[in-house]
Amino acid sequence: MANKQSTAQTNQAESNSSGLEISNLKIWFDTPSGPLRAVDNVSLSVNKGEIVALVGESGSGKSVTSLAALKLINTPPGRFVSGSITLNGQNILAMTEQELESVRGTSAAMLFQNPRGSLDPSFTIQEAFQETLSRHQPGLSPKECREYIETGLRQVGFNDWERVAASYPHQLSGGMCQRVALAITFACNPDLLIADEPTTALDVGIQAKVLFLLRKLNIEHDLPILLITHDFGVVRAIAHRVVVMYAGHIQEEGPVDAVLCNPQHPYTRSLIKSVPDDVGNDDVLYQIPGTPPDLVNPPAGCRFADRCELAVKRCREELPELRALAEDRTARCHLIDLSENKV
Repeated sequence: MANKQSTAQTNQAESNSSGLEISNLKIWFDTPSGPLRAVDNVSLSVNKGEIVALVGESGSGKSVTSLAALKLINTPPGRFVSGSITLNGQNILAMTEQELESVRGTSAAMLFQNPRGSLDPSFTIQEAFQETLSRHQPGLSPKECREYIETGLRQVGFNDWERVAASYPHQLSGGMCQRVALAITFACNPDLLIADEPTTALDVGIQAKVLFLLRKLNIEHDLPILLITHDFGVVRAIAHRVVVMYAGHIQEEGPVDAVLCNPQHPYTRSLIKSVPDDVGNDDVLYQIPGTPPDLVNPPAGCRFADRCELAVKRCREELPELRALAEDRTARCHLIDLSENKV
């Protein structure tokens, strides 16, 4: 009995330490007018085998949060103010740059928003692969390295992999560069993949291929993915959970179907409402009125209050807490009726 209990506790500990855990994270950018609170007390997790979508309009703090996960914001004007980031139980913020080198690309890898910009224009695709493999798997022979390149490029849909491997980034389309970047990113079998706007500026057909590849990697390798996007179509297609950010705060979180079918925060409802109707019934596309707040001098109350059609006096004076609505749902709004979970 004792052995079984010990095994269960060990398994539970391993489960709790796997994936990404961000807790009470604050990241500010120093400006002449004062610190800009880009990420303000954000907590989120990405568990093994899970795809979590982080959504919100430009400037909400999505990309800053994702970069922080690999401690890529560690020089002025950006700075970590407080909070913690752990990856598979490792304290990322306590690591030196040398220690982080063994984490980036292996324990966690990032697929950047601009795939062509993330590839060195002076390297062929084969040389870019070799550079990555030499850093993270230095013991590979030339034959093994070539096999890795072939497998990686075939995995992302390149049957003519030799032509692609011999090409420079400028000789490939944006969609091809995105698939190449995904292949290189996954070459070292990371424990976590962070994908920042992976389908931006791609045509619909290539978007579908990239999303299919991400979902395939997630299923076949039980790979946790943090997906940064502003596209609810992408969220619905592959994500399990969605986290909605606005002005540096998390406003709502929950399972994708629950949040999209029954949003609890007015900001989430406004974002969904602004998506074009598939059948073209909307004569005028809905726009959220107003502009985001100044994060150098943020308002005392809810940061969405000035743009919210339902805001009352309390919303402008008192910052709402992120409250649990159910076991797997949270929202930050004074107007939520906790008995019925409706705004």
